[in-house]
Parts: sequence; structure tokens; C-alpha cells
Amino acid sequence: MLLTKLATYNKNFWLVVIPAHTLGVAALFYMPEYFVSFLVMWFVIGIIGNGVASHRYLIHEQFETYTVIHWMMCLLATLGAILPITAFSIFHKEHHAVADSENDHASPSTNSMWYVMYRQMFRVENDLDKLLKKTWVKRLIIKQQKDPAINFFNKNHFLIIHSFSIILLLIDPVLCLVYWLAVATEYLRMGCISWFCHNNGGYRNYDLRDNSCNNLVIGWLGMGIGWHNNHHADPKRLILTDRWWEIDVEGYIGYLLRKR
Repeated sequence: MLLTKLATYNKNFWLVVIPAHTLGVAALFYMPEYFVSFLVMWFVIGIIGNGVASHRYLIHEQFETYTVIHWMMCLLATLGAILPITAFSIFHKEHHAVADSENDHASPSTNSMWYVMYRQMFRVENDLDKLLKKTWVKRLIIKQQKDPAINFFNKNHFLIIHSFSIILLLIDPVLCLVYWLAVATEYLRMGCISWFCHNNGGYRNYDLRDNSCNNLVIGWLGMGIGWHNNHHADPKRLILTDRWWEIDVEGYIGYLLRKR
């Protein structure tokens, strides 16, 4: 099955995780000159790509938008390079369904820091095989397979990522390194959310059954994704601001991109 092949995490490990961290380290030597380029790249493929496009728009459907923007969201979600769109949707929705239980692969309650921050992002193929038997997963797959944009980017996930890298390499080799540093930074950002925002690393606005909490540092540096307790209280909610200091840049961007 196509989706099973897409979610072969050994493949993701060798084609994305390893290049991101090896080439990302090389990019650090050029940071004095390319720091602004790195911030722009991370903001585009990380904050907008993973935060707004993948997480808020494609997975939780927090807003609707126009067809052209929909295709751009799918492109940026792919360049964010965490997972193919449908695989990311399945595993993240699974997290919300079983948050902080023994079945939650993203929970610090039952897993080590290494596993929560990195290993759970390239889990074994058998994990997906088990989920494919669930009714809600089958419905999600059917729904997303009907979307031509999601279908296209699912099928060409790794090809698009590496083609983009080659284009950057031809323009400026250091920009290619900067891209992979941005991807590595995203793995760190996503991992920190899973670990610190489910590990008593902040405060709670809502008394939920899971351990989700809002973290000031991750909330501010992560552009709003750290208001995690607010998010778990209502995953469909776009702007996560409950208190004046809870600045949600991702939510504001989604608000601007929504269909009027």
C-alpha cells in the first residue's frame, strides 16, 4: 500500500533525519553570514510549513482556504520534512486520541527523552499497519486520497524534498546546508513540544485528562505552538490565545490565510 511505503521510517531516517543533522551541523560554520537566511528558511518551512500548513490546516483543519493557497500549504508541509502529509496526520491524531496514555508514543510519561524527541518520528512500519485497521484511520485516508494536492505530495514526498535541495545547491551550496539546518531545527522544535509540554514544563489553563501544559519559552520561541494545553483543550481552535502574553504567531498567519 502506498501509505505504508511512505511511512517506512527507516527510509525517512536515512533520507531526511541523517542529512538534516549532518548537513545542518556543517551549516553552523556559515551562520554569521547566513543567519538571516536561516531564520527566513526556518520560518517558511517550519513555522508556516509544519506549524500552520501541516499541523493547523491539514491535520486539524482549523481553517479553510483557497485552492492556490491549499497547494502552497501542501508544498510547504512537504518541505517541512517531518513526515508525508497523510502519515503525519494519522500519527498526530493518534497522539490526541490517546494523549499521555501507555499507547501514546509522544508522551514523556511512558517513553524516554530520546524516544519522545526523535525516535517516535521514525517509528517502525508495523505501528502504521496496526493503525490502518482502525475505522477513523481508514476514513482519514479515504478523505485525503480524494484531494489531488495531498495525493501528489504524498506520492512525491522525498523527491520534492531532495529536488528542492538540489535547486538550492545550484543557486548557492550554503543555502542547501541552511535548508537542512532549518529541518533539523524543526525536529528539535517538535521534539521539545512533545517532551516539555507534556512533562509538567509549564502551566495549565484547562484541567484535562492528559498532561498537556503551556510553556512560556516554547510558546514564544515556537511562535505559539507552545500553548499546548490550550491546543489540547480544543484541537480545532485556530488562535490559541487565552491570556495576554500567549502570542500565537502561527494562529495569526492561519487567520490571514483563511478563506474569507
